Amino acid sequence: MLHYLREGRLWARWKLSDELTNAISNTKEFPFTRLDLAQIAKLSGYTDVALYEICARYRNNYLKGGDGICLTSASDPDWWVDALTNVIPKADKKTGEVKRREWRKVKSELVLKAIKEINEKTDLNVELIEKKENRSVVLIQFSVRQKRGTSREVQSGHFDLMKKGLRMGISQARIETALLSNSKDEVSLALAKFEGRFSKKELDPIEKPNSYFASILKDLEPIDIVADKVAPTADKPQVDPVKADLAAKHTVIRDEFMALPDPIKAQFAQKALGALKERRMATPRMIENANSGVWAPLLLAEMINTFTKERDFSVVDTATEQPE
Repeated sequence: MLHYLREGRLWARWKLSDELTNAISNTKEFPFTRLDLAQIAKLSGYTDVALYEICARYRNNYLKGGDGICLTSASDPDWWVDALTNVIPKADKKTGEVKRREWRKVKSELVLKAIKEINEKTDLNVELIEKKENRSVVLIQFSVRQKRGTSREVQSGHFDLMKKGLRMGISQARIETALLSNSKDEVSLALAKFEGRFSKKELDPIEKPNSYFASILKDLEPIDIVADKVAPTADKPQVDPVKADLAAKHTVIRDEFMALPDPIKAQFAQKALGALKERRMATPRMIENANSGVWAPLLLAEMINTFTKERDFSVVDTATEQPE
């Protein structure tokens, strides 16, 4: 920490450690609970805030078969008294025994009121669960249920863009933010560019989809979609019937191949890979991806070519068989 005096004021600067910075920025490796300050601001007492923060940690700790109900950890009454009150327990000077307020008093004076305020004002519904032995409370926990948010109107075109972005790992909030500062057509074009990169399975996965999508939007020039201009009629180019027939057959064969079970397609992948190796066209990345079930465009084309040859041979062989 650095201190210095400027214009009669004491200034302090400090820097977080690299370990803490990584923990804050990498939520996958270092998961932590995010608290909504807007929800906490609705609460008035220490116990209200403390109970909400504890329950918020368990909002995704679903109970199996519990219809959306989550449970906090179960702890003894003394733990909850310390956690929900801002009173430091005192130790008896003679015995050294720590004296705390009784749970039943904390419950009646603070906890029940906190539960009521949380349920009325925040996005959580909380319920107290007490486990007793011989009429004495031995364990306490709370059930937590996330309230269903109020519905809001979303344009159908925007909704389709949100679904498309979510399927590729872009958050809904990122899409909504983009739609606030860009036209629907611009966002649609940016998603198309993102999808083009996303669909290239031979490349490494996109580590930060939101950031990558934002960079595409930033570099995108504004566009304005207008009606097509009516061009003067001209003679349509002649279509080569042979080429058109070959293209149609290729489409049919490709669809037949893609409909095959995965194990059979894997066999064609090995055959095609062998052919490409003989022609020295198989790269190490292509071989590695093929073993994982990811086919490069060149390998897929060779797989379909192999399938076509075997298919045509099978058809010819069947046609030449003589009936008994």
